[in-house]
Amino acid sequence: MKSFLRRNIFLVDGLGASLSALFLGLVLPRFEVGIPNTILIALSLAALAFGVYSLSCFFLKKRGGTWLSAIMVANLLYCVVTATIVGYFYSHLSLLATAYFFGEIMVILLLAHLEFRLSRQIGR
Repeated sequence: MKSFLRRNIFLVDGLGASLSALFLGLVLPRFEVGIPNTILIALSLAALAFGVYSLSCFFLKKRGGTWLSAIMVANLLYCVVTATIVGYFYSHLSLLATAYFFGEIMVILLLAHLEFRLSRQIGR
């Protein structure tokens, strides 16, 4: 499993970010979730940018710890921004949105933890 992750961490990150972009940009705006659609679209564009970065690193065979550290920091910042937005709109959030954002943050934090461990193993 470790060697799979080492070889494919950018693929996993990129596919996850692309899936987040899809949900944030196309699915959640169709429902009344308690967060304005403009904010959902902005989060979607950030997730899309992260997906493009990670998939580019995967296909261009960028395996260095610096590349991995960059997306790890971006993922952590995304979690902070998302948690802040969720906190601000919490009293208006639907159960669907609460579950989605809680799950998304947990998955991203797990991924960032794996990226941190791999970047330390790989080195800069």
